[in-house]
Amino acid sequence: MKRVNPKYEPIALSKILSKDEFSSLTKKSNMVATAYLFYHIAVLVSLGTCLHLSLQSETTLLSLLIFILYCSIFNFLGTAGAMHEFLHSTVFTHKGINNFFYKLLGLLTWTN
Repeated sequence: MKRVNPKYEPIALSKILSKDEFSSLTKKSNMVATAYLFYHIAVLVSLGTCLHLSLQSETTLLSLLIFILYCSIFNFLGTAGAMHEFLHSTVFTHKGINNFFYKLLGLLTWTN
């Protein structure tokens, strides 16, 4: 039996976006970066609190579901997401701020 693979030809980004559109999409914003950072930390703290409360009330299934969600978000803060972007200085406009949060998240997630 003969297998037919479809021919894939990548589309140039310039055919989809203009230079101005690409520039506006990739522009760094300290306000947006700070908002996302605090949002993720707030969600993590909230889930940690919910996990603690559900463990105290001995609701095993709920605790397991909250723990899985908590671990997923915690993993994002490590090398799977945020730390990677901080390392490349793509989050904040100032390299020192990116470096600070890279080291802080590395310490919090025990990631080198």
